[in-house]
Amino acid sequence: MAKEHNFGFLSKIDKNLYGIANDAEQLYCDEYFDQCMVQTRRFAENVCRNITEGEFASEETFDEILATLKDRMSNTVGGREFINDLYFLKKAGNLSAHSARIENDGIKALECLQRAFEVAINFALIKNSADKEVLSLQYDEELLITGKRSKEKTLQQKYTEMKQKEALAPKKQKTASKTLPKPKKPKTSPAPSDYPKKKKPKSKPVKNNFFWKFIGVLSAVSLIILAVLSIMTRL
Repeated sequence: MAKEHNFGFLSKIDKNLYGIANDAEQLYCDEYFDQCMVQTRRFAENVCRNITEGEFASEETFDEILATLKDRMSNTVGGREFINDLYFLKKAGNLSAHSARIENDGIKALECLQRAFEVAINFALIKNSADKEVLSLQYDEELLITGKRSKEKTLQQKYTEMKQKEALAPKKQKTASKTLPKPKKPKTSPAPSDYPKKKKPKSKPVKNNFFWKFIGVLSAVSLIILAVLSIMTRL
């Protein structure tokens, strides 16, 4: 399996720039940090000359080209970041090339590679060769050392994915609301007239109590008469 490189996407856009950036990464891996920074400066200058497409003669300096690009591209945030990265690479490369002693600063060399990577992404945008996959790339230090991409997503990638999900969330909610079944209407309670009429219980015939009262009175009178007769017979 072929070894991957952080600047691999450049091979389809500009093979010369890809070769320069790839050499810079190799110098870093071999711990030639000062030479790595010089190579990233070379990469930055070639990017500028490529963008201007022969507008400047070979004897004109990198500073002159950068000054022109600064005037043209400083009206946007992305343009200013692009110019700042180019100036950083130029300064770091010049210091490494003309330093009286070798600094061998691995941290600074790594920053140069990272900034060169951002320059490469912007270069792809300027050339209209940056698709979604290129724009989502982040500089991978593990890929630099091992040749294999890190499986763990960077903080910036996680943040970008989160913002994309948030942007899509309202659309999903609208779609979901369209597909939801309409709520069923509750069954209406029947009107009072709809209820079945209850049958009134049949009234039981009232018994005639008068007869029994008469019998009771008659019995009482009979008892009284009998009592009076028994008294009179004793007298």
